[in-house]
Amino acid sequence: MRVIVPAFTKEHADDVTGLAGLRNAEAHSSSSPYEQGVELWLPHFTRVVEVLCDHLGLDPADMLGDALLSHGRALVDAADKRLIHEVTQRIKAAVKIRDGLPDEELIVRRARISTLFPGWGGLSLLHEAAEQVGCPACAEKIPLELRTVRSTNERIEDDWVYRDVVYVATGLSCPVCTLSLEGTAEIHAAGIQQQYLRTERESLEERYADYGESEYGND
Repeated sequence: MRVIVPAFTKEHADDVTGLAGLRNAEAHSSSSPYEQGVELWLPHFTRVVEVLCDHLGLDPADMLGDALLSHGRALVDAADKRLIHEVTQRIKAAVKIRDGLPDEELIVRRARISTLFPGWGGLSLLHEAAEQVGCPACAEKIPLELRTVRSTNERIEDDWVYRDVVYVATGLSCPVCTLSLEGTAEIHAAGIQQQYLRTERESLEERYADYGESEYGND
């Protein structure tokens, strides 16, 4: 492939091999890769599509759609070893900070979590959403910042419109041990789940509120 597409690297070849392996496993066992989450295949698929589209002079968004392309780019499937080492060292340093805190200071810092994020509602002023997770250094329950990447599977039930909204983690900051992680790559390197799915709903009345009152029958 590299003879035809110079930008097609060994990493892209590994992506293709991995995707082919998932396809073969599905064909022989009837087990779907979807059951294991899109993190398993979407980043690889996105990279292959992008390098091929670039070679052909095409826009990958025309092939995948803006939402799916953004989703694939946001997910990180294999963090750099140097980043993993760096994040691991930061976690170890945060553990030492936590272990060195006197009981009185620990109580104060734990209380700061609820002060900064009362009922997690305070986070919505700065971020789209949050998920409660255990800090990888001190295990305190803290907010993980999330960002929407796409919505899917929209359906109407009774008078409600339901949709599955996909979020990716963008960072966290622990008030107790001071550990801070920024970006999906650092979140992934710390061993924290990077994708979250939530079902949201809106009423049909809310959906079509901007259409205004119908003129039919008002004459």
